Amino acid sequence: MSNEELKKQIDSVQNQLNQLRDVYYRTHSITQDVFANPVYFNNNVFFKKTWLTIAYAATISLDVSKTLLQKTTTVNATGNATINASAAGQAGQELKILITNDATSGKVITFGTNFKSSGTLTGTASKSALISFISDGANWYEQFRTLAIT
Repeated sequence: MSNEELKKQIDSVQNQLNQLRDVYYRTHSITQDVFANPVYFNNNVFFKKTWLTIAYAATISLDVSKTLLQKTTTVNATGNATINASAAGQAGQELKILITNDATSGKVITFGTNFKSSGTLTGTASKSALISFISDGANWYEQFRTLAIT
């Protein structure tokens, strides 16, 4: 095989890999930063998913196209909050939200647009809560929640 033929094969494989990567991005609604820092363990490659820190406000809109891991820390002066999703997500897409309460008091978090939760989330001062959702393409359904994480 000539060098030119080998180069064409390598270019072809690279193009196929890029196409697969692009399909993965579209179907998993994540950004390329997830793939920036691979971790290798037992000859397998894993990709770090980074937490997106969102500002705490009375109404929070999660941009579900940025990352599937989002976190916020409550602010006592702001009080309780409602969390909405920017979109319904792709069927099978998962979203995890970490809410850390300030030291003054636990806040009540209500889930609004596109969320189907088991109810409000009542936090505990100085502790965190983790809640997980999965999308059916139209709504985000709660999978589980863990409260009072220290």
